[in-house]
Amino acid sequence: MNANVSPLTVVEPRPRDDGFVIEVHPFSWQRVLLLAVGSVVAFHLAYGFPPLSFLIMVYLYCLFQLAALPTPRKAFYFGLAVGYAVYAPHLIFFWTIFGWPAVALWTVLAFWLGLFVALARVCRRRFGRLAVVLVPFIWTGLEYFRGELSLACMVLHWF
Repeated sequence: MNANVSPLTVVEPRPRDDGFVIEVHPFSWQRVLLLAVGSVVAFHLAYGFPPLSFLIMVYLYCLFQLAALPTPRKAFYFGLAVGYAVYAPHLIFFWTIFGWPAVALWTVLAFWLGLFVALARVCRRRFGRLAVVLVPFIWTGLEYFRGELSLACMVLHWF
C-alpha cells in the first residue's frame, strides 16, 4: 500500500459571518471507501440480525461522516452508491421480474439516500456543529416527502 495517500480535495476553511471557522478535513479515498463499506455492512448486519440492531447507529454515523466530503456532488454520488448497496440486495427479486430495468427501480430508492447525504453535507458546511441537531430533521423530512410522493403517485394512478 502506498503510504502517501493524496486527499480527495483540499478545501480551505471558510470563515462565516459570525467569525466561526468551519474546519474541513480532507478525506483519503481509503477513508471514504471505509465509511461507505462500513455503512453498508452495518446496515445489513442490523437488518439481518435483530441482536445487532444497534449497528444501525453505525450506519447513520458513517452516512453523517460521508456528508463531510468536499463537494455536494461527491457526497451525493457516494450516498447513491451506498443506497444501491443497501437496497439492491433486498430488492433482487426486481431483477427476476423486470430484468435490467430493475436498476431504474433501485435508483429511485438510492436517489433519496444520495440526496440525504448531499443535503447533510450542505447543512454541515452551512451550520457547522449545529448540523448534528439539524440532520435528523433533514432525514425525517425526506422520508416524509418520499412517502407522500409515493402516495400521490398511487392515488393519481387510479384516475
